[in-house]
Amino acid sequence: MFDCPQLISGIPITSSSAPRFVPASRARIMPISDFEERVRQLQEAFGKDILADPSTISPDSSSISSSTESTASQGQGQAACRPGPYSIMKSLANHDNKDASSDSDGPTANNAVKSTPAGGSARVERAGYRHLMKRGDFKRAPEVNRKAAGEVQRGQMSDPLKLVTGEISPSGWVFTPWEMIIKYPRHFIGNTNRGPASPYFQSPAIVNNQIWDFFYIQPLDLDERPVLLVPTANVNHLLDYVNAALNIRLTVPVGVSAEKFNVKFGIGNTPRPRYLGRSTSSADFARLQEELSAMKPTAEPLKGATAQAIELFRDLVDGLCRVSDTKGGLAKKKKKARQRVAARQEWGRATKRAQRYLGLRQKNRSKNSNTGQTPDISGLTLGQRKLEPKFVCVDVETYERSHDLVTEVGFAELDTSSLRGVPPGDNFQNWFSLIEGSHYVIKENDWAKNGVHVENNRGNFSFGTSQLVPLRTMHEIVMRTLGSQVSKAEYERSDEAQLAPIVLVGHDVAADIEHLQKIRYDARNVPRIVDVMDTAHMHQHWRRERDPASLGRVLSGLDIPHRYLHNAGNDAMYTLQAMLVMASKARQDSFDRSAGKKTARDSQSVDDSDGGWSTGGELSDGGDAVKLGSESD
Repeated sequence: MFDCPQLISGIPITSSSAPRFVPASRARIMPISDFEERVRQLQEAFGKDILADPSTISPDSSSISSSTESTASQGQGQAACRPGPYSIMKSLANHDNKDASSDSDGPTANNAVKSTPAGGSARVERAGYRHLMKRGDFKRAPEVNRKAAGEVQRGQMSDPLKLVTGEISPSGWVFTPWEMIIKYPRHFIGNTNRGPASPYFQSPAIVNNQIWDFFYIQPLDLDERPVLLVPTANVNHLLDYVNAALNIRLTVPVGVSAEKFNVKFGIGNTPRPRYLGRSTSSADFARLQEELSAMKPTAEPLKGATAQAIELFRDLVDGLCRVSDTKGGLAKKKKKARQRVAARQEWGRATKRAQRYLGLRQKNRSKNSNTGQTPDISGLTLGQRKLEPKFVCVDVETYERSHDLVTEVGFAELDTSSLRGVPPGDNFQNWFSLIEGSHYVIKENDWAKNGVHVENNRGNFSFGTSQLVPLRTMHEIVMRTLGSQVSKAEYERSDEAQLAPIVLVGHDVAADIEHLQKIRYDARNVPRIVDVMDTAHMHQHWRRERDPASLGRVLSGLDIPHRYLHNAGNDAMYTLQAMLVMASKARQDSFDRSAGKKTARDSQSVDDSDGGWSTGGELSDGGDAVKLGSESD
């Protein structure tokens, strides 16, 4: 090791007085008396504050500039050493630090950073040690005009807005996304001023230095979080405050970037931001953030808005959402959005295919507007068709304490060929009467009874007599009802190919398919199953809801009388009834909209064209059937 000569008060420190590094092989345990003596020597050489917490020490610009000097002593050509702790502490001893803040807070109303030009007795307060160590920050220490900043701060309007939480903002107001303000130093301040100005845009200084009136706008996609906004006038005040404090000239950007800070809403009767509340401190800001997170997403009304205006509004809000996204996060978000749109579109197409199977919609049929009348589905009947499909709804109940134990299996079957010439009738009773239901209880698991977390209605089958069967027999019944697990070539050569193809129905059908695998039946490898429909998703798409509804809520919304749910046979029957009613009502809604009539969905404040909700209207027939994927997929 080379000793590092330093100048302390003009006296060179030689190797005899400078601390040395001792190799581990020569290290020894130092008696406490020797240790205290060594500490005393260090304090005499480097100052009493040699053991001070370095995170509380701000660098001295004059001492740092001296670090560029080099020295050549003892015949060794060595680089200049960094200033010793004593020289730093000595300069700090002459400073008044009574307004110092924590190193992460940045300047606040009561904490300004002052200095004098280089060469004088610099005053450097603790306004962020790590921040000051960034590149370029020592070119010019921040000079703060606390008086001017205080005058700007006092000049801000303090009268509260005459708005209540949730109230729509006045027409003509312009807003700035909150995230754009946070990112202002990085994108819109040059290298010279970025260092001194950045702390004013950091938390908690940014919310402690002035009053903020927060608003929010909800994207059309309710899965997206609301965008936090402030009036652009608040942003201008912040810039005035920073300019007065540091004697610089920051402004809202001009040109293309100006649009990011002057966002206008309400064009073409599209939604305007809603008032969240006023913040005067970091505590207020945290409270408002919690309130916004706790709000249930509610779609904004779009009454009177044209399709073009709605599309422009969607693009505008989507752009605001992207302000806070990182590159990787944005890619994931886009992928998730594409998947969500694709799923919603498939749910809508499934409803249209169900209408085709029921004779309520024909393939590639275009709407007929020549008659000027609205068709009534109650008089429609199934036309002649080759090999009509058969709806089979399955429901599987498991033991509440161990879902690997299958306790019940229920089926509801409707051969669409039996609907030929039969209208739905009053409350669909004509069709309901043609559904055949069955309920099976697995003998080996009969002991596993629910009742703690799930109702035990095993003995309350409302559509016939329950059957107690062994597990092996249950497997055979499932295969006989849904089809054999064979290859497609074997299926086409078998007599089973002459039977009606199966359209599998379920409420959260994926869970029922998974439960069937527990009794060694894999519906994914059954060629006879030609299509799959999930009433939970069909209802979610029809009602434009964010989350799927329970079977009980679906039945209540459709006015279908029901009792003793969580009996596999009952659930299967009610699920198939719900599918018939939803397919019929959705078709009637389509006819009504074509005739310009209002439907129940029109009362919902959800944009029909929102991602994935639209499936092409009358120009779409539901497309091709969707089969279950096999294990090899």
